[in-house]
Amino acid sequence: MDPRPSPREVQSLIEGFEDQTLSEAEHDRFVRLLEQSAEVRKLYLEHIRLSGFLRHEAHNRRILGKLSSLSDRKDGSSRRRIVLSGLAAAACLMALAVTAAFIRVRGGMKVTFRTSPGTVWSAVHSSDGPRRDPDDVLGEKSRLTVDQGTVDLALPRDVSCLLSGPAELEIVDKSTVRLVRGAAWFRVGHDGRGFTVEAPSFTAVDLGTEFGVRIPGPESGDAESLHVEVGRVNASLQGQSATLELRAGDGVKVVDGAWVRVPAAGDSFQKSLPSTLPYLHWTFDEPGGDTFASTGSLPRADRYPAVMNHLREPVDVAKNHAPGRFGGALALHAAGDWAETTWPGISGNAPRSVALWIKIPAPDQAVWSGQRKNVPRRNVVSWGDWASPGEAWSLDFPMLESGDYGFFTRWAPHDGGVFTPTQVLDGTWHHLASVYTGKTRDDGTAEIVHYVDGVAHHAHYWRDRARSPEPVSTRSHGPDSQPLRFGLTALVPESDLPTLLGVIDEAYVFAGALSEEQVQLLYQENRVAGGRD
Repeated sequence: MDPRPSPREVQSLIEGFEDQTLSEAEHDRFVRLLEQSAEVRKLYLEHIRLSGFLRHEAHNRRILGKLSSLSDRKDGSSRRRIVLSGLAAAACLMALAVTAAFIRVRGGMKVTFRTSPGTVWSAVHSSDGPRRDPDDVLGEKSRLTVDQGTVDLALPRDVSCLLSGPAELEIVDKSTVRLVRGAAWFRVGHDGRGFTVEAPSFTAVDLGTEFGVRIPGPESGDAESLHVEVGRVNASLQGQSATLELRAGDGVKVVDGAWVRVPAAGDSFQKSLPSTLPYLHWTFDEPGGDTFASTGSLPRADRYPAVMNHLREPVDVAKNHAPGRFGGALALHAAGDWAETTWPGISGNAPRSVALWIKIPAPDQAVWSGQRKNVPRRNVVSWGDWASPGEAWSLDFPMLESGDYGFFTRWAPHDGGVFTPTQVLDGTWHHLASVYTGKTRDDGTAEIVHYVDGVAHHAHYWRDRARSPEPVSTRSHGPDSQPLRFGLTALVPESDLPTLLGVIDEAYVFAGALSEEQVQLLYQENRVAGGRD
């Protein structure tokens, strides 16, 4: 138990905590006093209420900045949220088993953030002027890069941000951030009114609200967008003075330099830290009519069921369901039947992992060639635009020059794919995982690891290494882009396209690169660490 503090010490600690001028020892003592003493908590809450009242009055009278030390201390630095919010965040931290970090922003402010499991992030700092802070400390003009996963930032002035990778966000000052790419969900409290988000094509000024900003990569084919769920936001296009007021339920995209109104899609954003890397999962256990349900930790995960389709004659849906490795499975018969979702897939060169169980019979060339006898392969999973170089993503089993078959991950018909020779086309169950890190090797080829029955294998580059490899640039939106499918390539469906002969079970797609331990858990126990299914 700490020694009883004097009234003068309590007042000094409260004011120092508000102004972010306490030393580490003073901060720790203040937190302990708050935990131990109801009287100290009461004094602190009274101080916060009085301080908030004075700031509110000053704002209404347009004289903020002319008040005495209580309301305008330290050049108007933002006040911290009350300690109860910090304790609630700590409880949430323990429940989610996430990692935490602290960013000290110049001017004495503190910005804290938490990350979901599997998140990969880095910080780049401003080069203007000497820095005495460690490399993992952000200041104004510093940029947070999230390669994969989710980050929950507690920004100044009672503003929170859920940042979903791949993303880049720059802290401009205590009232402004710049979202370079990625998806971000903002919750703005009363003290944050006027908080500003700068996007490449527009600026959004908060009027007390919750809203989302999405900045997709140019290769995705999607447009920058703004979605308001609560309150109001003023938006203006870059270089233009006219503003557009958006209210709850309003959304806009920027198309050819102009606003296009769309329904707000707030439910497409991460609004809390997931307990895993974001993913979708199709168990194929029980069909609901001609559909198989989807689950996972991605937003709207239950809205992407796999629906049976037929290129030629319809097939009795019951024939597309068979015993699986776990429960039921999706059975395809190379007769033109395939399954399609409405999920556009992962775009650009973002890291991704696909894992599933397959059972495919030994190749019979007469069957595998189908009606296109020069295409001896079948796609297991695909999405994107296969007609354009580098803009699709596919797992399949084409024939090698040796006459054998290999496990392929490919993103272009030519000079865009890697393969692993493997003997899995034998009519028995095998677990496959393709993990793309989002990086390239020294030779310019995509860094991909293939796992076959839990064992990692090198993925060899396909085609002539003397030619420049086609970069990964998956296009998830556009007139020729196809959503995620099982058993059919990412081309506009037509009757003579070959479809898969085989059975698929427990298909997962992750928005990030899985570790070897995570792949092993899927292979051995068919579950995701921290997941619900």
